[in-house]
Amino acid sequence: TAWQPPPPPPAPPGGGNPPAAATSPKDWTITRPEPVKVEVPPPEPISKRLLDFLQAVWRASGNAVEVAQLQNQNVSIMQNNPAASPGLLAKQDITYSASKIRKNEKL
Repeated sequence: TAWQPPPPPPAPPGGGNPPAAATSPKDWTITRPEPVKVEVPPPEPISKRLLDFLQAVWRASGNAVEVAQLQNQNVSIMQNNPAASPGLLAKQDITYSASKIRKNEKL
């Protein structure tokens, strides 16, 4: 038994093989379309991102201070005037009045 070369690979679907000159990248006679270059915009500068972050933190801290001041004002108003605080129990009189006890037994 003599050595035999391996069988050729199967043909691609859709027909025969294209000519070697058409697929060769060194063939200067064929005009090929230019590959489309997608220009990626440059990323946002880190200095701009840092300034945006600092502005957001500044605004958030200002809002937190305003909320704390409003809460302190509301607490001081409620401590001075309990009728101004919300709720039915806060507006009721809290004094205790003893009820009369009836006895069924005659002494």
